[in-house]
Amino acid sequence: METLSFMDLLVLTTAALLIISKFFDCYTTHKYIDRSRETNPIGARLMELLGEKTAIWAIFLFVLLLVSASAAYYFLFPSLFYGISFVILGAVVSTIQFAVAHFNYSFSKGKTVRNPLIKMTLLLHQRLKNVKLR
Repeated sequence: METLSFMDLLVLTTAALLIISKFFDCYTTHKYIDRSRETNPIGARLMELLGEKTAIWAIFLFVLLLVSASAAYYFLFPSLFYGISFVILGAVVSTIQFAVAHFNYSFSKGKTVRNPLIKMTLLLHQRLKNVKLR
């Protein structure tokens, strides 16, 4: 049996962080946010079409499958470039997802958001929201 390399462990850890952070994002959205306060236009539209709970957990299932397939691809076709790219992008995305989950929870409790990472995430989200796609 082949042992796992350091990059293999990084990819597995990143995949786990992506799934865990998305779970907390979905859980806090489900528990604390309603469709009228959903700022993601795709998520809001899905909530409108499928209902809030169904849309939230369908998105989680989609992300679970996407992350699992992406990690499996690395193990089927090992590549240092792909592994490093997966880890870097996954670290950024999971950090943002944890920040969103924290914001959802804090906002629902009426707390002021002081974390600079969360403030940066929200500012970026606001600016991207105003970008018109052609």
